[in-house]
Amino acid sequence: MYHGNTRIFENHAPEISAGNLRRFAHATGWELIDEDGTEFGNNVTTAETIDDFISSAANHWNECGTHYRVLIPTSADVGNDGFPAIYWPRMQMRKGDPRGPLSVVDFGDYRLAMKDTDLHGFCFPTEKG
Repeated sequence: MYHGNTRIFENHAPEISAGNLRRFAHATGWELIDEDGTEFGNNVTTAETIDDFISSAANHWNECGTHYRVLIPTSADVGNDGFPAIYWPRMQMRKGDPRGPLSVVDFGDYRLAMKDTDLHGFCFPTEKG
């Protein structure tokens, strides 16, 4: 599938390179970030690490359940190329908040946190926590 309007990534999440965002969008079949950028607005860029999220879940969230460390492959060479990520199929940050999935994708210096997004169909598990 051709997605000609990939320049949208140059205007979103400047902390994450447009090239990495394009690779991520391609790896997830353009289902989590669409080509016109309208779905991108539900995501948050953060400097918090995946380990910071795990610590927050264990110490501060109202409900966190099981988390999964995964790799989102960006090429056929699954073992070596991809974005590390973590997701919770069901979590609740604060009492009264709706429960739902949360995914965090690591792009190096910054992460993309995606509420109500379950990466299960786009990744390979590396660890269950």
